[in-house]
Amino acid sequence: MKYFRNLLLYPALFLCFGVSAAEVQDYREQTSFHAVTSQLDPGGTLFFYISSETFIKAVENHYELLKKVIARDLNLAPSDRENAFQILRFVRNVCRNSGFGVVDGAGVSAIKISKDLYRTRMYVHRAKEKQNGILWKVMGMKPEKLKLLQSLPADTIYCDGLIFKPFLFWKWLKDQNADAKSIVVGARLRKVEEFFTARQVNMNRFLQCFEGDIGFVITADVKKRMNLPLLAGGEIQQLDFALYAKVKDSYAFDAMGKLVPQFAGKSGNAGVINLGLPPLLPHLKPVVVLRNNYLFIATNEYTVDKIVKTMQGKGPRLVDQPEYKALLQGLPLDGNGFEFFSRRLVTIFGDIFRRAMAHRMAGNLINDLEKSFSLDYLAVWQITDHGVLMTMNSNMDPAALLIFKTMIMPAGFNVGMLMPTLLKEHGRRRSIKQVSNLREAGMALKMYAMSHNDCFPEASGSQGLAELTSGKKKYIDADKLLDADGRQFCYIGGFKETSSKNIPLAFERPDAESKQIRVLFIDGRVEVLHSETPISTVSGVIVVLNKLYKYPEETLRKLMSAAAAMDKVKE
Repeated sequence: MKYFRNLLLYPALFLCFGVSAAEVQDYREQTSFHAVTSQLDPGGTLFFYISSETFIKAVENHYELLKKVIARDLNLAPSDRENAFQILRFVRNVCRNSGFGVVDGAGVSAIKISKDLYRTRMYVHRAKEKQNGILWKVMGMKPEKLKLLQSLPADTIYCDGLIFKPFLFWKWLKDQNADAKSIVVGARLRKVEEFFTARQVNMNRFLQCFEGDIGFVITADVKKRMNLPLLAGGEIQQLDFALYAKVKDSYAFDAMGKLVPQFAGKSGNAGVINLGLPPLLPHLKPVVVLRNNYLFIATNEYTVDKIVKTMQGKGPRLVDQPEYKALLQGLPLDGNGFEFFSRRLVTIFGDIFRRAMAHRMAGNLINDLEKSFSLDYLAVWQITDHGVLMTMNSNMDPAALLIFKTMIMPAGFNVGMLMPTLLKEHGRRRSIKQVSNLREAGMALKMYAMSHNDCFPEASGSQGLAELTSGKKKYIDADKLLDADGRQFCYIGGFKETSSKNIPLAFERPDAESKQIRVLFIDGRVEVLHSETPISTVSGVIVVLNKLYKYPEETLRKLMSAAAAMDKVKE
């Protein structure tokens, strides 16, 4: 009863003398959650928010901790300690004033908007009461019309572009160091300026030439083909690259010849500088070109002409292609930057790796990766007074793509890095098996000859080898007469043990990619026959052997006749 009375007493006392609701402490932190999430798409496969204020405070705490570590390091000379402090102050200034310090939250969302289209939004919120960082100055304060995206050629398979003002960025870097008073960083910055001065180029004027539009484009011309060194299987679609920047006048172009005089060469065309680099590929003739108020650095002049022609409305455009239009739904057409990616780029590079490795194992792996990463996307990012918004449309679920990029892709990359080792080990084991089977075949042929007056089976090909595995006496199991791919060895019949030791008895069957053939000779040795070009026929093996051993005319005729018969059976 006493317990029950006390139970009623405490609530009564609270009602009479308790604190008001206004006095109850609320420990919840004020964040940018609503400001960020209002820019995102709820109800999709991905929705994420993080407040950056705690993270930024942690960075500041680490700065103070590093200062203490440097101050207490007894191994540092006084001058080195002061240099370390100056560099640390410079890094802090860059972080604080870049725009990183005014960010108070970020978020990302992903949602399916049609049958085969997903939209991703990524938003970084800026605290309005804080001053803008350099990001808002060098990349523009507000979105602009993406003119260059509208004028790229139809065969573009990758492009990106952004508004960037290099002179403002360079000036800002110098200001950050002036405040930090770092002798080391100052010396590095002066070296850059001295590089320009030594070549009689005004660095400030050079940087001021660039008005803001800067980007990169890769094209794949369907009408042109190219050969790559060490690439098996012929030609691939020609890839061309171009780096571009909008300029006010010709000063930057004129300066390029002075900045790299060892590479700059004359051209018959006005506004063109040929870069005298080693000719790695026939179509690769790097140039610096000034056209249509843009400065280009490209793989060749043809690529620049194609881009300029499209800018002038005289060529087919990327924006008119079905793959581009399929990605447009709900995307803004104004922005401070963009990026376009076509699955054709993956297909072309997959073809390059597949042919370069020229191996079934590598080909199967690349096919699987190619299917998993058949990605098309178009992204536009916008900078406003309150933050940065990136909107991307793609044909793949961004949540699955995130898993692919963070887990599957690194694993695939690691496998790719290990692929040469894996293929080398695979080839080593394959070679051991080939040699082992050929040696056992040689022993079986020797035993056969001992029972047949030193004569090997008369018939060539499978008919001759059948005499070793069937009949009254079995000399070897049939599976020992197969190569590592399960194909029967090529056998040359009609010779004796007393014949020349350099005459081939059996060897692995060649194919379109064979540059190494293991050969069993009459004396029982097994050697690897090397060729600079693939040996695709049995007759081709005999031709290469004849170059080495110069067979007598009658012996060569007999060898070529047997080889031709086996090639005919193969067909």
